Amino acid sequence: MESVENSLKNIKMISGNLCAFAALNIDGVVTRWGNTDCTDRGFKTISNVKEIVTNEKAFAGITNDNKVVTWGDRYNGGRTRDIKEKLVDVKKVYSNPDSFVALKHNGDIISWGSDRFGGGKEDKHIVKVFANTGSFSAIKFDGSVVSWGSDNYGANHSTVTEELKPVYIKIPSN
Repeated sequence: MESVENSLKNIKMISGNLCAFAALNIDGVVTRWGNTDCTDRGFKTISNVKEIVTNEKAFAGITNDNKVVTWGDRYNGGRTRDIKEKLVDVKKVYSNPDSFVALKHNGDIISWGSDRFGGGKEDKHIVKVFANTGSFSAIKFDGSVVSWGSDNYGANHSTVTEELKPVYIKIPSN
């Protein structure tokens, strides 16, 4: 059986969370190790990965065919078998300490991990996602803002809803 040390060749990226590491080599192979609370049991590798995103106790990898693979603590998003078929055509993955959000090429999002801190959300027409400690906010195609997660961390923007509405400016043609 191959050891962690022997698999750590030609590494282009190492990501760490609270209690584990994942190293991505130039061939797209991820080697993971650390406390089993934050990674799967035992030494394992995953292939075909181009990017790794972490949160406090889980990892998400974007594969070369724009799918998402996850590992680590299930409450922090390390398990996605219930939504696996939705985690395709992914452009970018964002994270906060307890959840992940996948932004798809068509502008759809899906989040997973702790529902309290932003997991369990789906939306459309998203341009960009932003994260903090316990929530997410996103800019939509029309310039409006949507937020979700814990109200204690800014998910409730009802007091500034008017300020977050898009403003359309007509530019006169010459």
